[in-house]
Amino acid sequence: MEIISSLLFLLILLLPAVALILPLSQRRRHRDGSKPPGPPGSPVFGNIFDLGTIPHQALCFLRPKYGPVIWLKLGSVDTPVIQSAKAATELFKNHDQVFCDRTYPVSITRIITTRGQWQ
Repeated sequence: MEIISSLLFLLILLLPAVALILPLSQRRRHRDGSKPPGPPGSPVFGNIFDLGTIPHQALCFLRPKYGPVIWLKLGSVDTPVIQSAKAATELFKNHDQVFCDRTYPVSITRIITTRGQWQ
């Protein structure tokens, strides 16, 4: 009777863990390759801890391995990192329609200018 109760207890503990891990592993398998390469991150925090205390140096060390365009997941936000002028020029030249209608937040425009003067 003790063996059955201990096995049932283990099953109750392992079932939620498997239910959480299985969707994460299946999601990673189905990458379509449309995103640039990047380091794998943890499920909740992403690559925040990969950047460390000096993020610009950490990104510099990632460039030889992943190239001039890196895809990072910072928490729940997917973030492309462009590390060369050539890649930035190509991005804004080929995808200019995506960025042309973006607006600035009101808080930023109010800080920068008020009637053409710096505040």
